[in-house]
Amino acid sequence: QNMYVLGIVVVAFLAVHLYDFWYKMQFAELLHLESLVEAERIGEHMAELFAQPLRVAFYLIGVIALWFHLTHGFWSMFQTVGINNRTWLPRWRTVGNVVATLICLGFAAVPVFFFARHMLCGA
Repeated sequence: QNMYVLGIVVVAFLAVHLYDFWYKMQFAELLHLESLVEAERIGEHMAELFAQPLRVAFYLIGVIALWFHLTHGFWSMFQTVGINNRTWLPRWRTVGNVVATLICLGFAAVPVFFFARHMLCGA
């Protein structure tokens, strides 16, 4: 029902994330240009990015959308291969929720950490 909106949010999140990190670090190297972000400066780059409240909010919204995508995709994968009876489907949904939650908490921790550090320390 909400897959269209969820898909747009996930694709937008992926595009911004790839621009912020992959493009700025790898694309310039592939074209033999000066890198926009040196590997040694990645921590500073993340601190600059995640000092912006709107950027942090966008990343958190993207991670929430990713959580919905992963939870659906995990149990749906097992349903596709035929493991979807009354016993196993609830189990796969539970496992999917746990796995997606752990992954997304890990991804969400990064912008939250850098934003909190910026707010508390001004660094």
